[in-house]
Parts: sequence; C-alpha cells; structure tokens
Amino acid sequence: MSRTTLYLDFVEPLGSGRFKIEGYLGGGGSATLKDLQLMVNGSKQDIEYVKRNQEQEGIDGHNPLPKTTFTAEIVTKDKAVLAASLQGRKIAIKCNRFTRLPNLLIAYKKTNGHLVVRTAKSIRFIRYSRPKHAFLELLTILSVAFNWRLATAAQRVSTAKSRGRSVLSEGAKGVFVTLESMLEIPRALLLRLMYWTSEWRSSGRAVWLFSDRVTSAGDNGEALFRYAAAQKDLPADIYFVISRKTQSYKELQQIGRVVAYGSLKHLLVFLRAHMVISSHADIEVINPFLRQADKYRNLFRFKFIFLQHGVIRHDLSSWLNRYNRNIDLFITSSQVEYDSILSNPYYYSSDSVLLSGLPRHDSYESAPDKTLLIMPTHRAYLLKGRVLRSGARPYSESFKDSRYRNFYNDLINDPKLHAALDRNGMRAEFYLHPALAAQERDFSGNKHVEIMSYPHSYRRAYKHGSILVSDHSSVIFDFVYLSKPVLYAHFDNEEFYENHTYTKSDFFDDERDGFGPVCTSYDGLVGELIKQIDAGCKLKGAYKKRAGKYFAYKDKHNSKRVYDAIIDRARQQG
Repeated sequence: MSRTTLYLDFVEPLGSGRFKIEGYLGGGGSATLKDLQLMVNGSKQDIEYVKRNQEQEGIDGHNPLPKTTFTAEIVTKDKAVLAASLQGRKIAIKCNRFTRLPNLLIAYKKTNGHLVVRTAKSIRFIRYSRPKHAFLELLTILSVAFNWRLATAAQRVSTAKSRGRSVLSEGAKGVFVTLESMLEIPRALLLRLMYWTSEWRSSGRAVWLFSDRVTSAGDNGEALFRYAAAQKDLPADIYFVISRKTQSYKELQQIGRVVAYGSLKHLLVFLRAHMVISSHADIEVINPFLRQADKYRNLFRFKFIFLQHGVIRHDLSSWLNRYNRNIDLFITSSQVEYDSILSNPYYYSSDSVLLSGLPRHDSYESAPDKTLLIMPTHRAYLLKGRVLRSGARPYSESFKDSRYRNFYNDLINDPKLHAALDRNGMRAEFYLHPALAAQERDFSGNKHVEIMSYPHSYRRAYKHGSILVSDHSSVIFDFVYLSKPVLYAHFDNEEFYENHTYTKSDFFDDERDGFGPVCTSYDGLVGELIKQIDAGCKLKGAYKKRAGKYFAYKDKHNSKRVYDAIIDRARQQG
C-alpha cells in the first residue's frame, strides 16, 4: 500500500474558487480507487468514477493504463488543502504534465485568483497575493537549483529489471539524464529571470506561436500565420517557429516575426505564449523543453490549437486523446471526421472540436501537367533509433530489406509502368514521408521517376499532379479535394495495423467510402494504375460523387473560420 501513489491529470479552474481535478491510482500496490479517500480540509470529498480505455504518457518512465479514474469538484474559498489516503494512511501525490504543477520538491502555479501549491502529499489552494507569490517563486528557484534527479539511474535500472531490459543500458541513460539535468540548471534560472522581467515590462499583449514541422513550413500553420498576419485587429503578438537552417525561415520573415526553434528567444516566447497553434502534435512542438519541462511547467499558460496535418480517416485516439495531447481546439474538415473525434475515445467535448476545413486548402490550385505522384505514409516500426527533435529518425540499415521499401522501389522501376508513362507523355515523382527522409538513399530513381528530396512542396505537387498512388496517408484527401484520381496501395494492411499508431476505423473504410480503387497486390496496383493512366487520369463515377460530398467547405474561408474560433478562445482566456 505504501507504494501506491495518487496521480493527477488535471487541476482545472471552474471559476468562483472552484476546481475540477482528475486522476487515478498507480505506482504499485493492490489498492483500488474504491479504497481511496479524498480529503479537503479534513473532510471527505465526493468522487465520481470514470472508466477510461486509453493509455497516456505518464511520469517516472512508465506509461500507465488506468482502468478506472476519478473526477471531483473542489470548492476552495480562501484556503483549502487536498490530501489522499488509503485506509487512513496518507499517500504521495504526483502530477502529470497537464496539471502544470512540476514534480519538484515544492511547486506552484497561479490560476483562477489562487496559488495552487504541490507538496509531497498535498495540493494546497491559497488566495492569491503578491508576497505569497514571490515567496513561492523563491522556493521554486531553490527546488530547480537542487533538482539533479540523482535517483534517475536507480529508477531506470529497477524498471529495466522488471521489464527484462538491459540494466546496463538503462543505467547509462539514467546517468545521462542526471548530468543533463545538472547542466540545465543555469539556463533554467536565467530563463525564469528573463521570463519575470519580460512579464513586468510587457504591455499585456497576448503571444501566439505558430508552427508546422521543425524543419519545414508550408502546412496549415504557415497558412494560418499568413492569414493572421494580414489582419488589422490582431489581438496578439504572433511568431512563427521553425529551424533557422530552413529556407522558410528567411521567407516567412517577409510576413511577420520568425523565431528559431530551440533558441533562447523561442523558449522565452514559449513561456509567455497564450496560444500554441500547430499542424503537428509532436511533443517537441507542444513542449520544446522536453525532459527539462519540470523546471518551467508552472509558467506554462498556453492553449494548444491543433490545426492537423491532414484529414483523419483512422482511429488515432490512442495518440491524440486528451490525456496525451490535451488539445483545446481540434480542427476537422468533414462531418464524418468531426463525428469520429466525438464518438471515439479521444475524450474531448464538442466545444473542443471545430468543423472548419484546413487553412492550407484555401490556397490550393489545380493545373495538372501529366505527373504521377507516389506518396506513401511512413512506417515507424521499420526504423531504429530515437526520433530526432526535427521529427525525423536517423538512418536505419535494415530498412532497405523491408517489404515496404521493396514494394515502392519495384514500383518506381517497373518497366510496364515506364512504358505507360512514355506513351502518355507523363513522368512521375516519388515523395518519401518526412519521417523517412534519411532513407532516401535506399530508393533508385530513373529517367521516368524522380526521387524528391525533403523538404517537399506539397502544394506544388498537388497543383501539378495528375494522379496519385498512396496507401493510408491523408495526402489522398488533399488530392481528391482538387477532384483528382487516386489509387490505394494496401499490400501490407495486416502488418501496418498491427505495428503502426493507427487503429483501423469503422467510420471510414477505403473500399466502402474511399475515392479510388483499392489494390492489395503489386500486380493489381500496376495493372490498375496503367489502366487509369491510359484512360486520361480522370476522377469518375462513384468516386467523384464521394469526393464531392465529403468536405464540409470548399469556399476559401477555412482560415477565417479557424481564426475566428481562436479569437473566441482568446476572449475566454482573458
């Protein structure tokens, strides 16, 4: 029982001194939530039990899957102390990242006219005052200065033993994390000082951060940034975040403020941000501090606006659910997609999902020039090594022997396809998914098919493309948005769904609802592709009707709808 811990997912203000908390029991022991007593100022608190069936990224190196969670509403008035006990014995309280209460020796956050303070076995709600705020900030600075994570190596070794992993490897990683944490301390103290100085000097203007991938723009983030920058009554200082090494870094400076990803200025404006608005939901986008976030988490105040990279046609709730990404506004493009977010276990309310269309679609044009596009999605399970900060992965030697690589390399070099391209005056372009950019050397181009190097201009490709081959990628929706024909390559479905982050959906089936022929074999795909090329690359029949009905909007006002919704969110945030 002593090892059982209360984990809090959210400590959210409801106004008028009320807070809603959500959490679960974890960390070992045999106790269940029915054994839990939640106490506020010594009095038992009512608890509502909620079943949840999604994993979440927890803390302490584990990924808990709570079968039952709880919610409770607390009325704080001027002062309240929340504690948890099992059979009369107090237990530790830890906070997951969306509480914005760091797991330092002592930590606090300012919200709802209160200072919320976390200690080892309690959460305290104190009416706000500047002297108390200054005192708690001083204690937090001291906690940051002495937070070296000395137990990290031992914790990793213990976890490795329990899971049958390499003890030596995990121990080494623990030592690295400890050293990294020590080296981060001077920067953390400097950033906190800079943050409070900038807050004191600021005019009170809100800060909004826009982004796409770390290493490229050209997606919904850039499209909405351009739209926002053109508005005369913009109520915030806006920045676009991207690597300084990209061409887009210089180009976007002609539109507005651009900040280099990972720079000291980026980290400072991130701390001051009221909105983080991105087409991607990767951790490095939502939180560039990564492992060092506990040193800054109580300063975060942003709402995360997820513009999406594409259209969802699989169940992505295991990744994008509220407990993993906590999306404040989730952008969708069709009624089918909108309904899927609310009906699958993403755990968002209708207030958090917007049917508006994608901002980048406003600028799409169609001028096909006899080009075949081949654009498969990635296969993360075929790659080795950790994801880089850019979102890509390092080169994998074993990738070139995979079924996936061989299928597409054979397609690129198929003589029958080449003959069809020749007799129709066509050419082809092969686009590797950005996550696979390092594997470009494993594909052999030729005079008929060009291997396109990352970063890609997808808007240009969609404009000039005449026909598309893809698999489970959302690029299919972009292409049919322009009323162009597509083919689905489903040669590895069983392997894909078994290993990828996608879960097969029941709300969209490619054969039942899709926009082109579904090919399950190599020969079948080549034969159907040649047939389509010889027929002039036209979207016809049932496929054309489906494409025409699928999207909620084609009026060039997607950016306006999203922007207006963000403005409403900003007003609510105050």
